[in-house]
Amino acid sequence: MKLQNVYGMTETSSPGTVFPYDAATSIYPGSEGKPVPGMEIKIADEEGNEAPEGTVGLVFLRGANICEYYYHLDTPLITKDGWLNTGDMGYINEDSYVFIVDRKKDMINRGGEKIWCTDVEDELMAIEGVRDAAVAGIPDAVYGEAAAAVVVLEEQAHLTQEDIKERLKGRLARYKIPEQILFVEAVPKTPGLKTDKRRIKELFAEKQM
Repeated sequence: MKLQNVYGMTETSSPGTVFPYDAATSIYPGSEGKPVPGMEIKIADEEGNEAPEGTVGLVFLRGANICEYYYHLDTPLITKDGWLNTGDMGYINEDSYVFIVDRKKDMINRGGEKIWCTDVEDELMAIEGVRDAAVAGIPDAVYGEAAAAVVVLEEQAHLTQEDIKERLKGRLARYKIPEQILFVEAVPKTPGLKTDKRRIKELFAEKQM
């Protein structure tokens, strides 16, 4: 069976990028591929200034299938020259393959050091005994913000917070290791089945009460 990664959103009406080969055996693991015919993509800052190759920035898309505006909503997310600010962070490698890193709003700023939730989640999921995990930023008295994780364990697993933190050492920079870990029966989801980061933050806030 051939697996293909596809990247898009409601605003693109159809896929914005498609990985043309078998994603499971690719030499570009995690890539979302290249723009579909008629679609343009660029990595840039908030003002639309393009970022150097391989540098993480905001993902912008432009093409005939991009929506022209939002109904009853005045927003700068779609520029006058047709570029859609997706709100996603990513980069394009030397072979023009697109990689999505995280949602901009989900980035954690720990004392000026950027933490991408997906980086931490990938390492958590690689730990034997972890069935599911999600990461969000929570308030921190020293650094302003820090990473925290909710973790779902396999039935026979008996991991503690310290066990998980110990397994992450050497696999993640020290500042990326979650300050707090909460074990849950299931990762909170929105009605659209996306990870509910707001609810995760609420769980940690409730824990402090």
